[in-house]
Amino acid sequence: MATPCGHTFCGNCVANFDLNGVKTCQMCREPVLSYCRNLFADQMMANMKGKCDGCSTMIAIELAEDHVRQCTDILEECLCQQKITRKDRLAHMQVCPKEEVTCECGFKTKREEETGHKKNDCRFGQVDCPLMCGAMVTRYLVPSHTLVCTKVVQQCPIDGCGKYLRKEDIGRHYIDEQERHQRLLIRERSRILWGAERSQLQVQPIRSSQKCVFKWNLPPDLQGKVVSPVFEKFERKWRLMYCDGKIELHYQQGLEQIAIVARQVSSCYIV
Repeated sequence: MATPCGHTFCGNCVANFDLNGVKTCQMCREPVLSYCRNLFADQMMANMKGKCDGCSTMIAIELAEDHVRQCTDILEECLCQQKITRKDRLAHMQVCPKEEVTCECGFKTKREEETGHKKNDCRFGQVDCPLMCGAMVTRYLVPSHTLVCTKVVQQCPIDGCGKYLRKEDIGRHYIDEQERHQRLLIRERSRILWGAERSQLQVQPIRSSQKCVFKWNLPPDLQGKVVSPVFEKFERKWRLMYCDGKIELHYQQGLEQIAIVARQVSSCYIV
C-alpha cells in the first residue's frame, strides 16, 4: 500500500496504523488521509513465490492467502495447547481432553472431567451400596436397592416382638425366637377374633331387673337330654336345655358373661 507522499507499507502495517489511529506517514510524518495500491510493488510481488509452512509447496505470493485457508497440512493449536495439522483435527477431537462430550445422562462436560463426573455425579454411574452389602448399584437406583438390600435394618414383622435387625438376619431370628413368636401370634389371633366378635355382634348392655317368661312344653315322661331351638330375647340369642329333670338356660351369642336369676314355675321358666 502506498501513501500520497510515495512511501510503501505492507498490508499488516497499514492495518496496525488504522487500529492505533495513526494518520501520518511513519517515514516522513506527512499527513495521510488514505492509502492506494502500489502497482510497481504489486508487479514485483506477482513474480515471487514462497514455500508453504505446512505442505512445503512453492506457490505464488498472490495465491498464498487462499492456499493457507485450504491447506490441510497447516499446523493449528488446539485448546489443549497441542499443535496438530488440519487433516488430523477430526481424529484428535476423539481424544482431546478439552473437547466437550455428552455423558449418557445428558450432562455436557470436558473429556478430561468425564471420569470425575461419572464417579461422583452421573445418575447412571455404578456405585457401591452405601450400606456395604457388596453390591454395585446404579446411582439413581440406590433408593430402590434399599428395598432388597440385606444390610437394611428393619423391625421384626411379628406384632409384639419389637426387635430391630438386618434383613439378612431375619431367618436366624425366626428360628431363635420361634416359641416366643408362636405365643405372640396366638395372642394376636385371639385379639383379632375378639375384636371381630365384638364388632360383629355389637351387643348392648341390658338394664338389670328385666324379666321374661319362656314357655316350653315337654312330655311328662321325657328322659335324657333335650335342647330347644334358639330364640331371641333382650336382643340376644338363647337356648333351653332339659337334662335329668332340670331345665337350664344357655346364652348362645357372644363371649360376655351374663348374670341370670331364674326360677321354674310349673312348665314355665322365668328370668
